[in-house]
Amino acid sequence: MPESEPSRILVIDDELQMLENCRRIFSLWGHTVQISQDSSKIVELVSGFQPDLIFTDLKMPGLDGIAVLGRVQRLAPDVPVIVVTGYATVESAVEAVKKGAFDYIRKPFTLDLLKVVTDRALEKHRLTRENAALRAQVMHGMGMGRLIGISKPMREVFDLVQRVAPLDANVVITGESGTGKELVARAIHFHSRRRDKRFVPIDCASLPETLLESELFGHQKGAFTGAVAEKAGLLEFANEGTLFLDEVGELTPPIQAKLLRALQERAFRHIGGNELIETDIRLIAATNLDLAKRVEEKEFREDLYYRLNVITISLPPLRDRRDDIPLLVQHFIDQFGPTHVPPIRGIAPEALLMLQTYHWPGNVRELQNAIERAVALAEGEYLTVGDFPERMTQGVGGARLEQIHDSHDLLSVRKKILGSFERDYLVKLLRDNNGNVSLAARQAGINRRTLYRLLERYGIDLETLR
Repeated sequence: MPESEPSRILVIDDELQMLENCRRIFSLWGHTVQISQDSSKIVELVSGFQPDLIFTDLKMPGLDGIAVLGRVQRLAPDVPVIVVTGYATVESAVEAVKKGAFDYIRKPFTLDLLKVVTDRALEKHRLTRENAALRAQVMHGMGMGRLIGISKPMREVFDLVQRVAPLDANVVITGESGTGKELVARAIHFHSRRRDKRFVPIDCASLPETLLESELFGHQKGAFTGAVAEKAGLLEFANEGTLFLDEVGELTPPIQAKLLRALQERAFRHIGGNELIETDIRLIAATNLDLAKRVEEKEFREDLYYRLNVITISLPPLRDRRDDIPLLVQHFIDQFGPTHVPPIRGIAPEALLMLQTYHWPGNVRELQNAIERAVALAEGEYLTVGDFPERMTQGVGGARLEQIHDSHDLLSVRKKILGSFERDYLVKLLRDNNGNVSLAARQAGINRRTLYRLLERYGIDLETLR
């Protein structure tokens, strides 16, 4: 069995013996090989064979290796090219690398050197391909606004948002801190008839009672010490738009009473004012508290609770939507990665697996901060396990990584970890789709034939998942 995943390798050389040797060696390593003595057919070869890696001789009749490299870069820029020559000079090596060759080896070369260079090149291509696929999934996974997800819990959230957005009813969004409650509120606003009006957020937990009251209802000049001028409140500012009250469970009883009256009458007065100001708003509230329990404890008005809680949207914690972690990771890499030198292109499989097994007490906000930190500390083009805080390498995922690393080489570790993850992912995917292969394949971004092949590889019985 080959130590690396099977790949397609194209070898171009004018020496037939060299081609036959490469075919035999790469085939023994489990790869699919195509050989050619005609470098002028490089376009047809790449288009037809779609290689994962190309070896090209440097000195050949017709197109030389540098010319082949140039055409490959225009046709398939993500495919690594290794230039091989029996006429090695520092100048030619530097030129090939400067023009974008992945590496440069000299004939005759040892099998060990060929193996190392091949595995490195295929590893880079695999990472590039996987992260490009993640990026594409991010684009499809952006259900609305900046909400990202393909997991079943998030698909249910997307569906509910689409159904309630046009209704103009008040909504309460529940969920742990960092799950993205404001993003959901913005998505509802964006898909409502009020989308062209203001979306006005306010954090009820961050302001003292007097200041929060002034922010919500406004005040007249001289209404209290420091009120040197008349000020409009957010209920007025958000007229015809959406007012988002974050952490609504922190409202004090006096403000709860004033808010209830304003919602009932669709009008309010400035602090210190007598004029009744009409307002037409949609109210969306969010909380990480159990409002029903707060009502039972007499900490939250029951009548306001029912006025606000016409529709409830519950956001799952990140630990319950692990299928979305790869998409979120790629989204944050796209957000922070371009500022890094060199730009961050993606994440190594071991690091991604670690993130998928971490428990994420801070949810998506913690993941965003972790990726931003990792990008700042990264030394290469791909984030690795070492770029993340030590606390994330502990627990289920970290312990498993450490245990395997103690006794295996990197390729064995990758194969064992990713195989275990892939099998678990497929089982969950099919269960979520009631064993429907077509739906599961579409959600995973693969075709039905590939999915059936994976089921066979991991011995997954489809009948048990229906």
